Amino acid sequence: MSETTEELRRDEDYSNQYDASKDDALKEFYECASKMTLSVEHLVPFDAEGEEVYYLDPRLASAIDQLKTISSWFIYTIELEGKYRRYEENFIYDFQEEAMDFLHANLGYYEDKKK
Repeated sequence: MSETTEELRRDEDYSNQYDASKDDALKEFYECASKMTLSVEHLVPFDAEGEEVYYLDPRLASAIDQLKTISSWFIYTIELEGKYRRYEENFIYDFQEEAMDFLHANLGYYEDKKK
């Protein structure tokens, strides 16, 4: 097999594994997001929503900022079986849209799109 063909096969294998792992990565992201917001959900009044939620309490602002940060660069690690050994592969996903949906559903936070 030529070097170019081997590189294409490796790239395709990586792409297939990346796509196959996305659902598991999203599930792990939601679990992480739930843990991050669980301790601050009680700080949000029932009638508060939108960007005002961010300014209600510094702990809310911190949780929102942390979640927005990890959502843009979420690293999901899987263990793969190679020909001669086991190894770990890191995949980086962008879950910013999912994070905003999560924040809106759980904390009532959303950003105005008019900016």
